[in-house]
Amino acid sequence: MKFHGTALVSCAALFVTTVIATSNTENSSINSKTPTHIIKLKNNSYNGIAAHNLIASKHREYMLMSLRAASLDERKKDKRDVPFMDSLLDQEAQLDEQNFLLQAQDMERQLSLDHIKLDNEFVAISGIFPDNGFIDTIHNDHDVDYVEPNYIYKATFLLPEDDMTTLFNEQDSENNNKVYDKRTLSPNVDWGLSRINKRTLNELDSHDFDESAGSGIEVFVLDSGVNIGHKDFEGRAKTTANFIHHEDSIDLGGHGTHVAGKIAGKEYGVAKSANILSVKILNRSGDGTLGNLVKGLSHVIQTATPGKAIVNLSLSGPKSKLIDEAISKLVNEYNIPVFVSAGNSGTDACYFTPSSNPNVFSVGATDINDQVPYYSNTGTCVKLYAPGSNIKSTWIHSNNEETKVLDGTSMANPHVVGIAASLMSKKTFNSPKELYQVILSKATSNMLTFASPVDPEINNNLIAFNENVLMKNKK
Repeated sequence: MKFHGTALVSCAALFVTTVIATSNTENSSINSKTPTHIIKLKNNSYNGIAAHNLIASKHREYMLMSLRAASLDERKKDKRDVPFMDSLLDQEAQLDEQNFLLQAQDMERQLSLDHIKLDNEFVAISGIFPDNGFIDTIHNDHDVDYVEPNYIYKATFLLPEDDMTTLFNEQDSENNNKVYDKRTLSPNVDWGLSRINKRTLNELDSHDFDESAGSGIEVFVLDSGVNIGHKDFEGRAKTTANFIHHEDSIDLGGHGTHVAGKIAGKEYGVAKSANILSVKILNRSGDGTLGNLVKGLSHVIQTATPGKAIVNLSLSGPKSKLIDEAISKLVNEYNIPVFVSAGNSGTDACYFTPSSNPNVFSVGATDINDQVPYYSNTGTCVKLYAPGSNIKSTWIHSNNEETKVLDGTSMANPHVVGIAASLMSKKTFNSPKELYQVILSKATSNMLTFASPVDPEINNNLIAFNENVLMKNKK
């Protein structure tokens, strides 16, 4: 079967999924109630209530000690020359103790403690801890494994200068063919879908596809939400969780919808029969937190069916032990493959989480000339590359028919997730790493060039290839 998409134009915008770590006060789109830190506990016997009470009691004890010490210092200054000073100090301390306890309890209520639990062996508590002294103290507590800042993750991007939702008018399409140095590409085709369907750059004006690809597979898209009513999803998309509590579950930014459409859209997707399960962890500005991401992964563990589920993470950010531990547990213990974007910093993907995690499949971007663009991260942590520049997919807005053309490794990763869903719908894999290896073994080799200088010894020169379409008789 030959497929011809709708209009494609060259897009000057760069879609940047690199996640920027900031403090809560530096980012106005995150409200003042956002937790500042996450405390990972050692003892796996703590449930949510016990973990909550444990941290609350430790904070209360710390605040009482701090209040007592501060008060004692003040009283000593006031009574340096008073006879029987020690006796007077003891009397005043007893009178102050009840007031200190009330103050500590009031501060405890302002912590907004919340527990994060992947399973019985992974329990953490998030909270608002403005006192760095408490964080320094809790780091060394015998019940605490480690503490991490609840970094703000921001997916930043520039929209095209032109209104890309209108693209070419149908009557003008004959006059808008784009001629490239290696081939002629019709504006009525999605070049990314064509490229992963071909071994060379020739004949990218059409591609074959299997209508049943991805059938029975659920793809969890942890992102800004998904416009589940878009016609390209045909009712195969639904929202399963929303961790942005000050927003509705719908996609208000567009990033998640674009990603989901490339995975499983009827017209724009690779696995055209896969189901999309939206887990909202980013707000309309593309801002999310480390805590929201871990909660999203916890939701996957609680609801996914191993062997029938995939996770798409089109984001990148500062290294996090908490995220790495959660993802590794998801892959190794729950048998759920995780595919991630390599990031758009134009540097080594091994510097970032989750692309540096050895248990994920990290994807870099290519352009229409088989070149890895300057923005795509590279290095040994990138397993292979897929189309990521000038990628057209589904978008938001009320008519449920909008599309947008964007750039980024966020656009490359869904191509490979679609390939994975297609493979999983045809065959049972014993582990995520077996699936990863099959995708690598089918990839097209030694076709890439790099816009930035790289060491060929540490960069995989592989382009994603969708062999699934070859398993289907062409019509």
